[in-house]
Amino acid sequence: MNRKNILVLGGGFAGLEAAIALAKERFFNVTLISDREYFYIYPTSIWIPTRGNAFADVTVPLEKLAERRNFNLIIDEVVEIIGKENKILLKDNGEKNFDYLIVAIGADKMKPKGVEFTSSICGDPEEALEIQKQLDILIAKGHGKIAMGFGGNPKDPSAVRGGPAFELFFNVHHKLKKLGIRDKFELTFFAPMKNPGARMGENAVSKMKMIFDMMNLKSHYGKKIKEFQKNKVVFEDDSILEADLIVFVPANKGKKNMVNSDLPLSEAGFIEINDGTFFKSVQVVFDDQLENFEDIKKYKIASLRNQISFLSQRVYIFNDTVLKNVAYGSNEKDINKEKVILALKTAEAWDFVEKMEFGLNTVLNEFGTNLSGGQRQRIALARAFYKNSSLIILDEATSSLDNKIEKMVLNNIDKVLKNKILITVAHRQSAIQHSDKLIKFNNGQII
Repeated sequence: MNRKNILVLGGGFAGLEAAIALAKERFFNVTLISDREYFYIYPTSIWIPTRGNAFADVTVPLEKLAERRNFNLIIDEVVEIIGKENKILLKDNGEKNFDYLIVAIGADKMKPKGVEFTSSICGDPEEALEIQKQLDILIAKGHGKIAMGFGGNPKDPSAVRGGPAFELFFNVHHKLKKLGIRDKFELTFFAPMKNPGARMGENAVSKMKMIFDMMNLKSHYGKKIKEFQKNKVVFEDDSILEADLIVFVPANKGKKNMVNSDLPLSEAGFIEINDGTFFKSVQVVFDDQLENFEDIKKYKIASLRNQISFLSQRVYIFNDTVLKNVAYGSNEKDINKEKVILALKTAEAWDFVEKMEFGLNTVLNEFGTNLSGGQRQRIALARAFYKNSSLIILDEATSSLDNKIEKMVLNNIDKVLKNKILITVAHRQSAIQHSDKLIKFNNGQII
């Protein structure tokens, strides 16, 4: 049998997952092409500036992964894609032919005037270290002004990355509060749209405003960014936001090597795809070996994300009722109290919630200061169980529970999470004893 050559462009989550999955199939010869020698865990990079994570902790050598997962690896830069001829051009390794091509390369960033006066949490990985350095200087100084925000792309309103900016913004707030110097700093978030986060619904926008008010966080919304100057953000109406540290996440734009290709591109320079994530105007022909593959055209990104729940040891409790904390993200009219109680029972939280003065309607303090550490963690576990996702990721999610409660929670998980995937990250052996497969890391490497 002739093995088909698949080239996977990009060494991030999408590219790596594709390479690992396809390398398991005996009829594919898979090659991953990345311009970095390591896999960088971008979602956790928001903890680097506040020293919640070390840079080395969020990088994994691609060579090690390729060796263990049986795919080929080329470290090089893609210069051009020539789809009609089924080949690509690499900067150092020349032409490479393919039968199938998977493009999983991240976008380039918009570059407004003066962007060199900012740092980004979504740019080159090393920029997170630069933010850390500047933040350390301000903390040593004991006071200052910090501005964080994101920009837009007028050619594609969807090409924004506000989430990481908000997450880092809150992380810095908590870091300063923990150090006891939060009141010495002015924190301002800026964005060109009037209501950033509106795509998540009105409820999300109102919740965000409530959180900003509670935390004494300032905002500057609804004005396009004209330019950046040293320690200044200048907006279209010539208003100025002064800051000692400016963290800015630019909007995405088409990758340069995509522009230098014959693939169909949008006005913003992104590859145009159909609902099945195939290139528009490019004929896709499947071999007989693929006849059992499920058609992915019927799946949407939103439905995929709804199937994933993530819970870390850093629990956030909102200043709201137990009911709404567990059912967070649901419209109030759609909240199912029976499901909330079942989720609380699975998390071994119902016993203490039931004894509260107002039960499910008991209002919790921000950060859950009227709960113990174990109670906070169990409320957060209940939140993950209520969502009823197909994939649940627990990152040290039982670290605050005593051994007895942890064992009860894990036994409950075994009972109710049938036909689901559970990924547990933990240092405690007891938290992973129910797992079907164990993967051990040492110094950032699989051993």
